[in-house]
Amino acid sequence: MLPAFKRKPQTGNILIAEPFLHDKSFKRSVIWLTNHDENGSRGFILNKQTNIKLNKLIDDFPMFDIPVFYGGPVETDSLFFIHTAGKLIEGAEHFLPGYYVGGNFDTLKFLIDTKQLKTYQVKFFIGYSGWVANQLESEMNELTWMVTDFKNELGINADNETLWSNYVKGMGKDYTLVANSPEYPSLN
Repeated sequence: MLPAFKRKPQTGNILIAEPFLHDKSFKRSVIWLTNHDENGSRGFILNKQTNIKLNKLIDDFPMFDIPVFYGGPVETDSLFFIHTAGKLIEGAEHFLPGYYVGGNFDTLKFLIDTKQLKTYQVKFFIGYSGWVANQLESEMNELTWMVTDFKNELGINADNETLWSNYVKGMGKDYTLVANSPEYPSLN
């Protein structure tokens, strides 16, 4: 298997920020790529929870006690969602077996209101992470991102605090030092 810094990203992969990336949007982020092709890439940061609950963001939404995550710096005035409801939500885009992004929002609200969709089956995001054609590949050449496979056992609602280190550790013993590296080495 290729080292994580050498793998080519694909739809469904996880991007893990290198440990010393201090960009405010992407520091220690875990991004799930929901689209990657010759035209560019789109993904959502899985481990940047906001202090906003969905019902505080949307007034007429059925009661659904779930946090909203910061998906990335693009279109931060829009709400996006990843789910496991599949074709129950018309217009949902399949990107990995069992996982979908978007779809008809009214159908989503109905499924939640009728308790057909549970909190562990959906994750909401403000904004997304996006790259134009060849931009992600350029960042990969700068060793900004490590690429790994999505780990189903971590699910879409895994613990935010440990998700980055869990993914790094999951890449093998060669990455243990990276996973345990302090966020600010100069403070040690």
